[in-house]
Amino acid sequence: RVPLLGKLLPSPLVCILLLTAMSIYMGLDVRTVGDMGAMPDSLPVFMWPDVALNLDTLLIILPYSAALAVVG
Repeated sequence: RVPLLGKLLPSPLVCILLLTAMSIYMGLDVRTVGDMGAMPDSLPVFMWPDVALNLDTLLIILPYSAALAVVG
């Protein structure tokens, strides 16, 4: 038990570093975010929702907005 090391380095960080070093040393085939799909190289475009603002729409939204107001 090394209390000084535990104060300097959090245990999750030690675990991540140790497992990363082990996977590199053993040559394991590790999937990364880039393997899952292409990363977009631009920000998403901001768009307004195409919903009519009338009494029917407000009556649909009313119970959900009241519940959110009660929660806080």
